[in-house]
Amino acid sequence: MVDRTYIIHSYKIPKFTGNFAKILYNIIMEKEELTEAEKKRAEVFNQIRTDLESQGYVCHEKILTPTYANTMSIVYMLPFAALMIVLYCIHNKVFSTKFDFKSTSIWVYEFRLFLSVLGMTACIFLHEFIHGIFFAIFAKNGWKSVSFGFNKAAFAPYCTTKETLTKKQYIIAAVMPTIVLGFALGTVAIFIGNVWFFAVTVVMVFGGGGDFIMIHNLLKIKSKGKDVLFFDHPTAIGSYFFVKETN
Repeated sequence: MVDRTYIIHSYKIPKFTGNFAKILYNIIMEKEELTEAEKKRAEVFNQIRTDLESQGYVCHEKILTPTYANTMSIVYMLPFAALMIVLYCIHNKVFSTKFDFKSTSIWVYEFRLFLSVLGMTACIFLHEFIHGIFFAIFAKNGWKSVSFGFNKAAFAPYCTTKETLTKKQYIIAAVMPTIVLGFALGTVAIFIGNVWFFAVTVVMVFGGGGDFIMIHNLLKIKSKGKDVLFFDHPTAIGSYFFVKETN
């Protein structure tokens, strides 16, 4: 039995079953029918769930709707982005600098904007690749347990693993893309003083919002005196966690 919770704009909807529930689930999750890749991942998960439940683990599910994830990503990451912008302005004396926009051709600005958009696009996919690197490090079967795809509902690429991870492993894999592409490169951009480069890193900070939402949910799970394993959700934005009392 799965303890299932759907998080829709901070409301919690209990588990439901049946054909009507399937239709309602797809509407709530803004989701189409499962792809072949999702079906295969779901089969792998069902086998893992069966094995763990036979060992005494209880399965729980945390799911975010794409709308909730995209909206709350801004809320979660706005303080970090605001701090970075303030530091950029202070270090580069933005408020005391006079800009002469007429001295630079409009074509130069358009080219820089093009490079920034290109960089953002590349970093979006690099973000998922960094997830994959750490999933592969922690997974017993390495890259064989890692898969990539594109979520049409969220209009974003994703990376997932077919193996369970510990709480610490899951959090590290979730946070690393934002640390590397957002905070680390953002620090470099602040010292370089390149506003276009800096803009890309700020976008990457907001891009890590979904990961931070999941990390927040994981941190609320009390694991003291318990054996807790996590599994990336095979068909939705979210995760499963398996809990077994050790005391």
